[in-house]
Amino acid sequence: MIEIFVAAYVMRNSHAVGKVVTYQLSVYVATPVAFYLNGILLDRVGVEHLYAAGMLLSGVAMMVLMQSGALTPVGIATWGLAMGLATGLFWANRGFLALASTSDDNRNYYDGVELFLSALAVVVVPALIGWFISTATQNGWLGGTANRAYRIVVVVVFGLTVLSSLILERGSFRNPALTRFVFFRFHPLWWRMLELALLKGLAQGYMLTAPAMLIMLLVGQEGHQARRRPSAASSPPLYCIPSGEPRRRATAGSSFS
Repeated sequence: MIEIFVAAYVMRNSHAVGKVVTYQLSVYVATPVAFYLNGILLDRVGVEHLYAAGMLLSGVAMMVLMQSGALTPVGIATWGLAMGLATGLFWANRGFLALASTSDDNRNYYDGVELFLSALAVVVVPALIGWFISTATQNGWLGGTANRAYRIVVVVVFGLTVLSSLILERGSFRNPALTRFVFFRFHPLWWRMLELALLKGLAQGYMLTAPAMLIMLLVGQEGHQARRRPSAASSPPLYCIPSGEPRRRATAGSSFS
């Protein structure tokens, strides 16, 4: 959801598909680098600290990007790389912490509860964010400026990451045993799994990049999709965040405002 939220902000303020692609490409380039760096840092830094660092870095990257004046390609790429590093640190340690905090007896239960809450959040949170940004713009809240509404959302998200980090730091975790973690030779079945992962990655890249651009160009402003459909369950939840001005009939010389 974070990637779509930031992509919507970039699309709203630049109206350039190339800048959205630049941001997403920067995220995907930096993520595997973060996984590699995380493997090295685990020899010196606690796993809970790296996990918290990933969450905090993602919040800082969003705040700085949205406080920037002009969205230049270099700036977008820079903060895309920062977000990619944050994503890598987050996921590289999240799986281990989940494994270390559960046992064989309750791990399936934990996964079920986590997936249920995640699915619920994916439906509810984008709809709430889209409603807030759209309503704030239409009713003149925060000066009637959508960018201010975006920044309020980011401040709230950053506050939640700080709270989560503080809770995490209260726990006691042991780092995994250090072993070799970079391999180039795999079992044939593992290569098949990597091929499936590649296909899944292509689909995931489309799902995270296209919605913000398509809805900006074809649907309208934040929350518009939620108003058109009777319920959030009737449409993919990812389509509730992206932004744009209300669609107008195309005329010669027309442009986005």
